[in-house]
Amino acid sequence: MLFPKIKSSGSALVFCLFLISCCLAWSETNQPVRPSVDDGFRGIKPGMELKSFQDLEKQFEYKGTTTYIKKKDALSFGPYALEEISYEFYRGRLVHINLWASGTTSIAGVQGELKRLYGEPVLGERGELGWVGTKSMVLCHLLEHGVMNVIFLDKKLHSELAAMRKRGDYNESSDDEM
Repeated sequence: MLFPKIKSSGSALVFCLFLISCCLAWSETNQPVRPSVDDGFRGIKPGMELKSFQDLEKQFEYKGTTTYIKKKDALSFGPYALEEISYEFYRGRLVHINLWASGTTSIAGVQGELKRLYGEPVLGERGELGWVGTKSMVLCHLLEHGVMNVIFLDKKLHSELAAMRKRGDYNESSDDEM
């Protein structure tokens, strides 16, 4: 007998139910946890202050934002090559992280990594893929000439920036200097 102390079928049934409930509880708590869109990219979260960054090189200013690249950024997303990673600031805060990829393998790979990390997209209009968090979003746009742009964005700052641009008030953010 496997368990000599369990003699009646009622006790065996209770014991089996106990084992099943323990297994179910363990499996629910030990599922891999997906990262949240709000976790950002490599620990860099949209909304972070410019002064918290080091090793940035200013690229250009455009309609109220200042865009930088990191001097020693690993140009990859998972195992897939990226052309560029840029960090766009508005009012001294990170509003967009832009990942640029080209080539069929990199584009398909980056899209696959996004789905693996965040699940199936919740937006999908006009060829765009999107994932929404509490404070942030990730949007994936296929552009002309085989180029893809992935944008990690702060929803609140992005809305403020869009409203400012709609008003044409581009001088509102000139505190983006390091």
